Amino acid sequence: MIEKLKYIVASSLILVLTTSLVACSDDPIEPDAWDSTYVYLEKQSLGIGNPTFNLVHTANGIKGEVAVPLVLKLSKVCASDVTVTLRGAIRDSLMVQTSTKVIPAGQLFVRDTMRFTDWAFALTTKPQTEYLGAVKIVEMTPQTSGLRISPKLDSNPISVIKSFCLNLLTGEKPLGARIADRTAWVVKYAKSEKEGTIWRVTTELTDNNDESGPYSYPYLGVQVDLGSVMKVTGLEAFNSDADYSHTMCSVSVSTDGETWTDLLDGNKATIAQNQTQYAAFIKE
Repeated sequence: MIEKLKYIVASSLILVLTTSLVACSDDPIEPDAWDSTYVYLEKQSLGIGNPTFNLVHTANGIKGEVAVPLVLKLSKVCASDVTVTLRGAIRDSLMVQTSTKVIPAGQLFVRDTMRFTDWAFALTTKPQTEYLGAVKIVEMTPQTSGLRISPKLDSNPISVIKSFCLNLLTGEKPLGARIADRTAWVVKYAKSEKEGTIWRVTTELTDNNDESGPYSYPYLGVQVDLGSVMKVTGLEAFNSDADYSHTMCSVSVSTDGETWTDLLDGNKATIAQNQTQYAAFIKE
């Protein structure tokens, strides 16, 4: 009797453990369809959040790449080719992409990249905005009872974050009155003959009410300590001759003069040459 009881307890333990393993499995196959072959999309982030892409919005447009990597898989190899149609869409837009991929006979997976490139619809949206979307399996062939689309892993989510719009609007005078009192300012500049050179302060201008400035160099960095926190809506640049005026600029800000944040994320805004140039900063 004791031996029989041990046998029953052992059998129950095995049954419980086996049931637990099936319940916790992340396999795309349904428990009641073990004979079927499933097509599914491999998870991109191990279940932690959505794949995120970043776009930079400036007066020159919206830049950045939204290229979604995809791995299309089968739970078991097939004796014939499997053709799968994917559909990607971004909410709040008309942007829809489709792709057809073939998993060759005898193979378990194939890779693909779906690109979303037309962001013109977001040009009028000034604040930072998150756009959500997804890539989904919508169709496959051959359509047989033994080949199914996984109901659990048939789509991958997408998150696209467009930055706030910081515009350097060529020729548009900034809003607000020009700051007349510049006696507390400290202005420094550095000159460089090569683009990309990390500029270091070489000269300090102390008479800041003087309209004159440094002579022209191919690449010039100007650092202005305003003396206190101020709202700056743009810049005015005065040049002795339009032929020597600036052609591009970028803007960075700092609270300590050591750590700088590039407001254009490494991009440069083009400025039309003129004797007097305006660049307006807009952040909404």
